[in-house]
Amino acid sequence: MKKLTPFLIIIATTLIIFSRFLLGYVGITPFVGTNDYTDLQVPFRSVLQNSIKSNQLPLWEPRISAGFPLLAEGQTGIFHPLNILAALLPVPAYISVSINILTTIIISGIGMYLFSLNWLQKKGESRENKAYALFTAFTWCYSGFHLNHFAHLNNINVLSMLPWQLLIIDKIIAKKFRLLYIPLYATTVALQIFSGHPQFTAYALMFNALYFLITNVLDRPNFKKFILSSVLISLGLILGIVIGAVQLLPTLEFTQNSTRQSGISEESSNFLSLRISDLSTFIAPFSNFTQEPRSIGRLANIGWPFDERYSYIGILPLFLAIFALPFILKDKRIIIFSFLGLFFLLLSLGNQSPTGILLRIPPLNMFRLPAKFTVFFQFSMAILATYALTIILNKYIKTKPFEQNNKKIVVITLIIIITILDTAPKVYTLYPLVKGEDWYQTPQTVLSYRQDLQKTQNPNDFAPILGQDYNIQLQKQYLFQDPSLWADHQTEVFKNNREILPAFNMLYYNVPLLSNAINSAGLKVGYYSEIENELFFASPKVKSQTQTQTSYSKPYWSLARLAGAKYIIHDQTLVDDNAELIGKSSFSTGQDQIGLYKVKDPLPFIQIPTNVQIVEDNQTFDAISSDKFNPQTDLILSDKQIDKNTNIQAPQINSDNQATTYTKTAQQIEINLKSESPEYLLIRQTFYPGWQASIDDQNTEILRANHAFQAIYIKNPGAHKIKLQYIPKSFQNGLLISEIGLSIYIALLVTTIFIGYKTKKSTNISTR
Repeated sequence: MKKLTPFLIIIATTLIIFSRFLLGYVGITPFVGTNDYTDLQVPFRSVLQNSIKSNQLPLWEPRISAGFPLLAEGQTGIFHPLNILAALLPVPAYISVSINILTTIIISGIGMYLFSLNWLQKKGESRENKAYALFTAFTWCYSGFHLNHFAHLNNINVLSMLPWQLLIIDKIIAKKFRLLYIPLYATTVALQIFSGHPQFTAYALMFNALYFLITNVLDRPNFKKFILSSVLISLGLILGIVIGAVQLLPTLEFTQNSTRQSGISEESSNFLSLRISDLSTFIAPFSNFTQEPRSIGRLANIGWPFDERYSYIGILPLFLAIFALPFILKDKRIIIFSFLGLFFLLLSLGNQSPTGILLRIPPLNMFRLPAKFTVFFQFSMAILATYALTIILNKYIKTKPFEQNNKKIVVITLIIIITILDTAPKVYTLYPLVKGEDWYQTPQTVLSYRQDLQKTQNPNDFAPILGQDYNIQLQKQYLFQDPSLWADHQTEVFKNNREILPAFNMLYYNVPLLSNAINSAGLKVGYYSEIENELFFASPKVKSQTQTQTSYSKPYWSLARLAGAKYIIHDQTLVDDNAELIGKSSFSTGQDQIGLYKVKDPLPFIQIPTNVQIVEDNQTFDAISSDKFNPQTDLILSDKQIDKNTNIQAPQINSDNQATTYTKTAQQIEINLKSESPEYLLIRQTFYPGWQASIDDQNTEILRANHAFQAIYIKNPGAHKIKLQYIPKSFQNGLLISEIGLSIYIALLVTTIFIGYKTKKSTNISTR
C-alpha cells in the first residue's frame, strides 16, 4: 500500500477536482461556446460507440462533406485502447470522453511521478523523494498543457506517454542491454500513433531524440554502450510504428490526397504561434484573456482561440524553475532541461524567433499552431522546479543522509496544495461548464429536417444539408450588444450554435452535412475542398436585394446542386426562388434567426448525365465553375482517365434508361440499373482512393467526375447490378503490417518473460 499511495493520491485528487465532468457537464469556450471537445471529440465518440454496436469500423463517413475518410483523419482514436474501453461504457458520448480525459491526465501524472522518482532515488530512497516526485507530477499534469488541451483528447493522449518514454530512455542509458525495453518503448509509440494526432507524435519523438542525445553527450558513455542504447530505442521506435501502421498508412494516404500534400504555407504554419506579449501569461495567465468587449476586432486581437496558447504552470513552479538556472553546472539534468525548455519555447514563437526556419522543414512544415511547442517548455519547467525545491529544502532543513525528515514532507505537501489550487481550477475559466444533457438537446433545425424527410416516398434517399458559415451568428448583432444583455444570455447564445450544426455535430445528430470547409480545420480532401472553398469563401457568391433580404448567384446554386445539396441552413434573410423555408429557430438573444431551407429541384445522389465532356486534368475545376456548366446534364471527365480515342456518346434517357434503385450504407452502395445504351453513371460521392466498383461482379474503374465526384462507365446495355465498396489498400496493408508487428511484440514479451524466469531460477539455485 505504501508503494501504491502516491498513485492513489494522483487518482483521487484528479477525480475530485474534475468531478463535474464525470457528472455530465461539458466545457465550452468563453468567446464562442464551441470547441473541439463539444463539437469534435463528443461527435466522434458517438461514431465510435455506434460502430462498436454494429461491429463495423468507421473507415468512411458519408455524412461529412460528400464522403470523408474518417479513420484516416485519425482524431476519432478508433484503435486507442482507452478510447475503446470508454466507448464500451453505457454512458452518453460526452461522459465517455470526460472519462478518457481524466484517465489520461492520471496516466500522465503517474508517468511523471515515476520519471522524477527514478532521478531522485539516485540520491537515496526516502519518503521525501516520493513527495518531491508528487510535486513534479502535479505541476505537470495540471499544467497549462493539460488544461488548455482539455478539449483535445488526442493531444493529451500523445503527451501522456512522454514521461513514460523518458523513463524508459533513462533505464536504457543506465543499464545493460535488456530486450524488454524494446516492447515497452514500442507500446508508448504505438499508443501515440493510435491517439490520432501526428503533429504531437512527431513533436514528442523529436523531444525524445534530443533528450537521448544530450543525455548521452553529458554522460560521455563508451561507444559500445551508446550504440546499444541507440539500437534498443530505434528498434522500439520501429516496432511501435509497425504496430501503428493500421492508423499511420491511411493517415499518410489522406495527407497525400489532401490540401496538405505539399505542406502548408509559412503563414498557416505560424497560425497561433505564441506571441512575445503572451509570455506575460506565464505569470498572469489571463492577462490576454477577457470576455469583454464583444467585437470582431477583439477576437482578431486575441487570436482566437486563446486556449491554444495557454501555458501557465503556476507561480511557484515557474519561480522555482528560474531559481534552478544558476545551478546549471552542478547537475546534468539542469543543463538538459534548461536547453530543451529554451529550445522549444523559441520554436513556439514561430517566425518571431530564429528557430522559426525549422518550421519550413518536413515534417514540421505539415503542421500549424507552433504554440503547441510550449508543452515541452512546461515539461522542462516542472523538472527544473523540482530540482530547485530539493536545493532549497536541503539547504534550509538539514538532515542526515538517507534519514526521513517530516519537516520537508510537510513543506513539500503545502507547496503541492498551493500549486494545485493555483492551476487546476483555471480549467473552469478556460472551459465554463454547462450540462451536457441540456447542451446536446436536438436542435430545431434537425427536428425540421427529420419531419420533412418523413414525407419522402424513397426511404433510401440521401438528403445532405449544406451548412453555412461556421460562425453565422458572429457576423452581426450579438458581438455588438449591450454588455449586460450579453452577460445575461451568454450561455444561451452559445447553445443556439447547435442550430447551425457546427463542426462535426451532424454526426451526433445523425445528419449528413455537405460543409466541411471549416469543420475539419486540419486535413481536407483536396478535390472536394476546392468546391467547399468556392461555396463558402468565393466572392461574389451572394448578392443583396435589400437590407433585409439575400439571394444567391447562379454559379453558387450550380455548385450547391452539383454537391448534392437538398437542404440549406441560413439565416432568415434568404429569399431565393431556388429554396423554400421549411423550418426556423427564433431566438430572444439578438442573434440572427436560423432557417432550414429545402432546395427546389435538387439533383439525385445517382444521376445519368446527357452531356459528357473531356477536358485537361488541371481544367476540371474551371469547367464546373463556368457559367456554361449545367449540373443537371453535364459530366466533366479528366483526359488522364479517358482514352482520347474513346467515342463518347450521350446516352438516350428514357423510362427504361435510369438508375432505378439504390441502397446505401456507410461503406457500400448497390445500384440496380436498366439501360438501353452505353452511358456514364455519376455518383455524388467524394472521389478518393480505396473505393472499388464492379458491374455484374466484374471489376470496373471509378473515374473522377465533375472535378471531385465519382463516375462509372456502363458499356453494355441491359439490366445491371453495380456495387461500390470502400476497401482502402492503405488500411489493408496497414492492418497486415500491424498484425506482423503485434506478433513480433508478443514474441518479444514472451521471450523476455522466459529469460527473466530462467535468470531468477538460476539465481535462486546459486543462492541455495
